Amino acid sequence: MNSEAYLQDENVARALGGGILPQVLQSWRWSQNQKYMVNGKEWPATNADYVNWIDPETGLIIAASNYGPKYLMEYNEKFSRSQPLPNLKQWSDVTFLTWKKIVGDRNGGTIPVPNNILRPKIGNQLTNTVLLEVMKKLGKSGQMPKWPGIELTPESDEFKAVLSTPNGNGAAWLLAQHKSQFGLKMIDKMTIFWTEDEIPIEHNDETTTVMTKKILSACILQHVADVPAGEVIGE
Repeated sequence: MNSEAYLQDENVARALGGGILPQVLQSWRWSQNQKYMVNGKEWPATNADYVNWIDPETGLIIAASNYGPKYLMEYNEKFSRSQPLPNLKQWSDVTFLTWKKIVGDRNGGTIPVPNNILRPKIGNQLTNTVLLEVMKKLGKSGQMPKWPGIELTPESDEFKAVLSTPNGNGAAWLLAQHKSQFGLKMIDKMTIFWTEDEIPIEHNDETTTVMTKKILSACILQHVADVPAGEVIGE
């Protein structure tokens, strides 16, 4: 399903280079809401849900809200432990098919590669723990800087740590699994930063008011570049 998404967050808009609010993007949503077959046996839908915001003109992918089948099946007792995952189960594959649908095949099968991949407002506990540990390793313990944040490059251990997280490795898989369409690409830098968000904590039915509190949410911006010629070992 395709609709429009609007970025109102000034920090995120700055991360994208525009800074104009609201910023309009294409919102694509895919849901695994139908029964599926594996080895001749039918299994119930996992209700996996992928929402990504895309701007094909600037080459931007924003992983807005993504819950894969493995995650949902692990935390829902209605699923049998013997239920296999559907064939299409990774964010990287769902996102590639979405990107391909939008930009299309060009130049004899090659597809323009996305330039930036943003993971905003990260909720994954492991990723958040790693990000705070990275800040500690950088001598910035307890700090959660807003944009422009902290830039990491591939030679650092901190870069490798963030790239290995559940919210960091999807972009690497996207590029590695689709070399024949994208060419040899890599994440050449990442920026980690935090945005201030307001979340509801209490609702008053009599006055129809909602009490909120402000929290800081982590974001990872990954930049895509060509693999340097000297680093290409072979296929």
